[in-house]
Amino acid sequence: MSEEAAPVAVAVAVAAPAVELDLRSALQDVMKKSTTVDGLRRGLREATKALDRKEAIFAVLADDCDEAAYKKLIESLCKNHGIPLITGFGKHEIGELGGLAKRNAEGSVRKNVKCSCAVVTDFGDDSTPAAQFIKSHISKA
Repeated sequence: MSEEAAPVAVAVAVAAPAVELDLRSALQDVMKKSTTVDGLRRGLREATKALDRKEAIFAVLADDCDEAAYKKLIESLCKNHGIPLITGFGKHEIGELGGLAKRNAEGSVRKNVKCSCAVVTDFGDDSTPAAQFIKSHISKA
């Protein structure tokens, strides 16, 4: 009698494709995770409280903020307390990144609330690639 060899399953490790992170996608991921652990402050009142208490890891300020006193306050609080400030985004973009946008069934933005400033006080999980990207971006600046 001949014995048949049972088929052997071979596990092949397939590496996930490396996703190239940019500042916007890293901020989106970090802000989403920080929202889940109540580590994101949005708007002038919440942001200034977090900055003044030195709870902030970093702040994001809109370039198209209409109020000069608003920008000056956030910039001076960041400078005085040594908190990194990230700029280069608009109010609508910060609102969307901060989770203030309402989406329809297809996933596209239906209504977007403007937000001139957002402050991250807790990364949630600071070992993610997005958090590491933000940390390296802050250290370079």
